[in-house]
Amino acid sequence: MGQAQVSVATVVRIVVVATVVVALLYLVYLVRGVVGLFLVATFLAIAITPAVNWLNRRDVPRWLRSCWSISPGRPASSASAC
Repeated sequence: MGQAQVSVATVVRIVVVATVVVALLYLVYLVRGVVGLFLVATFLAIAITPAVNWLNRRDVPRWLRSCWSISPGRPASSASAC
């Protein structure tokens, strides 16, 4: 049985790809806090969109929509967020 030959270009390509993958994983590790905050903010924005749109259709002022949408325990909150 013959021995398979691996070219230098193939070895270099594998090393470069492995290095890029490790670098990208390290970058994700470094920015994990920011990515987490971004995901939470995106989820909250998607979650309150229907309520804000409903208030918008009823011509509620923008400042009041903002306060209402971020206040805890809405809709009948005794403590205002604004």
